[in-house]
Amino acid sequence: MPWNKPVVLLSAGHACVDVYQGAVAALAPFFVAERASSYAAASGVVLAASLPPSVAQPLFGAR
Repeated sequence: MPWNKPVVLLSAGHACVDVYQGAVAALAPFFVAERASSYAAASGVVLAASLPPSVAQPLFGAR
């Protein structure tokens, strides 16, 4: 079975972004408890990690 290298690379990149978004959201309580961040700051980190991929995904999908 021949591998289509661009599709494999895009799939691996998409998987990494999905794992990254989940990991940052799961670390939010750690930021609040251990790093003395406010809830607003912790949610800002989660927003900053999830917003760019969420905006870029439809743009790539429209292509």
